Amino acid sequence: MRTLPELRKTKNLTQMQLANLLNVTTGTVYNWERGRAEPKARQIVQLAAIFETTADEIIGALPGIDEAVDMGKLAA
Repeated sequence: MRTLPELRKTKNLTQMQLANLLNVTTGTVYNWERGRAEPKARQIVQLAAIFETTADEIIGALPGIDEAVDMGKLAA
């Protein structure tokens, strides 16, 4: 399964460009990529649209998010 940085690079997007598409800060994208924070459900849907993939693949691409989903900690 590809990671979020790999997905981002397949679209030739920088962290800043992805952040601008999602109306978040570059720091937010940085934190998602390193597992320090998780995107909200609506942002997962937006990421899936940007990367032309499924929400499931986005969830799998985020470090540590599987544990958050298992524990019911994913932000809505």
